[in-house]
Amino acid sequence: MDTKESFIIRWSKFFITRYRIRILIMIAIVIAGLWGVSNNQRQDFPTIPLNFFIVSAVYPGASPADIEQDVVIPIEQAVTVYDEVDYVRSNSNSNYSILEIFLKDADDVDTITTKLGDEINKLSLPGDAEIYILAIDAMGPSVAFGLV
Repeated sequence: MDTKESFIIRWSKFFITRYRIRILIMIAIVIAGLWGVSNNQRQDFPTIPLNFFIVSAVYPGASPADIEQDVVIPIEQAVTVYDEVDYVRSNSNSNYSILEIFLKDADDVDTITTKLGDEINKLSLPGDAEIYILAIDAMGPSVAFGLV
């Protein structure tokens, strides 16, 4: 008696007996998945320009009042002159201060941030004060993958 095996049984036996092919196919699927994630279409995760940036000022050994007087107030005065700035919010602590500079709705936030950063760097601040300007990307990979 000649019994014919079904296609699914022959297909299953093929991959059971040839485990190397099974491993290669799994590796190819993983590589294709990693490639697909890294080259995901940008329309799925569009860039969202934020209308604010953060200025961090480190002034070692200074009290909150000293930082506010010597660093925060000059920065606030320098940036609020520009029409693009909506308002500034700051928080001073011992040794450091954080300023959040909110911009009015603008198309080119990067150019405005660069212009205001140059203005901040021109200020004559105390020699020990270090100023860091941080522009934040709203949709980095970690946020995008967190939404999935």
